[in-house]
Amino acid sequence: MRRNRSRRWSATRRSFVDIDEFQHADAFERVAGKVAPYNAYTSGSKIRDAAGDAGRARVDVPALQFDALVGKAVGKEATSLAIPYTGAGKVTYTFDAAAGAYRRTQGGQATMDADAKKEVMPDNVVVIKTEVKEIPGTADVTGAPSVDFRSTGTGAVVILREGKRFDGTWTRGGTSDMYRFTDSAGEVIPLKQGLTWIHIVPDDYDLSS
Repeated sequence: MRRNRSRRWSATRRSFVDIDEFQHADAFERVAGKVAPYNAYTSGSKIRDAAGDAGRARVDVPALQFDALVGKAVGKEATSLAIPYTGAGKVTYTFDAAAGAYRRTQGGQATMDADAKKEVMPDNVVVIKTEVKEIPGTADVTGAPSVDFRSTGTGAVVILREGKRFDGTWTRGGTSDMYRFTDSAGEVIPLKQGLTWIHIVPDDYDLSS
């Protein structure tokens, strides 16, 4: 888990509880078959235990808006979307009408649930576009830097659900608020109840395909 000064400062202000593998090694484990540092895993119960009393405190978290119907939101038929991460990081989604969900690949390989031994197939795909900046001095052993991004205000969003694409706007008033999605007419774009995969990408990413 990568760290930077702003996160440390926020943690000291008790904006959140910082549980990382360096200070709470017992909350993490390394798994076989993946290259370090990308093989560190944890669980909700381990994180709560490491957080102590704070991990047992009840917190009200605002929810995304879900609905079985899209309501008045206007979308268009679109069965696929490519997210142009560089190199082998390219991600594609293709709608499987029989399953009513999206097949996901990264680097040309299907995304699999290693425990369930089956494909991970989200019901919704949300791609939030915003300003993304590299954080100097945070590159890992592979040369990949940590990034920071603007998570409040407004920006463009692309949403996939049930074989349709909705191009709209995301808004978020503050860090304690949840994202809200609307189409060009201001109608709410609700998500289908089910698994949702969210991407946050730079403003200049081409999401036309």
